[in-house]
Amino acid sequence: MKRVAIGCLLPLAVLVVAIAGFVGLMMTKKPPQKAEEARAPVMISVVTAKESPVHYQIESQGTVQPKTQTSLVAEVGGRVVSVSDQFRSGSMVQKGELLAQIDPADYQTALSAAEADLAQAIAAYEQEKAQGRVAAQEWRSVSPDKVTDIALRKPQLASAEALVQSQKARLEEAKRNLQRTEIRAPYDGLVRQRNIALGQYVTLGTQLGMIDDTAVAEVRLPVSDEELSWLGLSDGDRSGITISLANTVAGQTHHWDAELVQGSGVLDAQSRMSFVIAEVRDPYSRLKAGGHWLKYGTFVSAQMRSGKERPLIVLPKEAVRGDEVVLVDNDNHIRRLKVQVDRTDTENAYISSGLQDGDRVSLTSLSNVVDGTLVAIAPEPPKAEHQTQLAVSEK
Repeated sequence: MKRVAIGCLLPLAVLVVAIAGFVGLMMTKKPPQKAEEARAPVMISVVTAKESPVHYQIESQGTVQPKTQTSLVAEVGGRVVSVSDQFRSGSMVQKGELLAQIDPADYQTALSAAEADLAQAIAAYEQEKAQGRVAAQEWRSVSPDKVTDIALRKPQLASAEALVQSQKARLEEAKRNLQRTEIRAPYDGLVRQRNIALGQYVTLGTQLGMIDDTAVAEVRLPVSDEELSWLGLSDGDRSGITISLANTVAGQTHHWDAELVQGSGVLDAQSRMSFVIAEVRDPYSRLKAGGHWLKYGTFVSAQMRSGKERPLIVLPKEAVRGDEVVLVDNDNHIRRLKVQVDRTDTENAYISSGLQDGDRVSLTSLSNVVDGTLVAIAPEPPKAEHQTQLAVSEK
């Protein structure tokens, strides 16, 4: 019986020992180590910040107008007896050129009458002087101590002298009226319009036509207060500012140099813009032949360049987001940095403070990447030969 019991218990003991060994092995087993997932650095493009002196350039536009425009008005009345072929819209005229003639007959008659009246007044004056000398001799022989001005005919002489002066003035007026029958160009100009015709009767004050001076053209250019500050015009200093005007016709662009002559101190009530006035000398090339005409009424674009240099860092506009840039350090880790943006245009952002010369700035948007992230710098693409030639030609 005892042998049977021991034979039954032996397999059970073996089973228990096997289970205990298995449990012990499981408890001493080390879990497998997790391999960290390797991440590739973010590939970005960078630009190197470089400080350089900058002249701001402002874009504007305006319409070319004559600086001086004159309305020709009749100063005497009469019938128009001649009109020059040059006195018509669009014609060039020279200073003093006869444009029209009012019938001078009545004014020539008035001039002749004034000359005759003056001659008569001079004769009367000479006669009074002679009579005065005779009266003086007679009174001195009779009673030299009691000679009066009346006895010497001095009042009559003064009246005769005054009449001479009056007749001289009438003669000058008659000459001027005769000259006013000739309508002449006041300066080298361009006829804008003519309002009279041959045989027409005009009265004093009738508008005969209009002429534009071709010596100087002007353009009023709208600019904002901020742009005035960029140009350095906020304090009225115009030194060094240059202006170039351009107009494109039939695919050809022509340029003219202009001079800034006045900055407006008043804002336009509707546009809230200020205006600066630029002038172009000899717009119709009358003094120097061969130039392209800058015709009145032409709409031109203007590029104004500031006279003062500013030490600024110029970055491509996409490198700046608001007032922030992404800086890349020497170990290729990124860091966001606040900067002072002085101005932006369609291509560039101008940084006045916050960056140092030689800093590397990311051109790639990194909105979802935290500071300290490792990045890889993309190689710069080789410049094409035609691009290099274009850059040289633009300098």
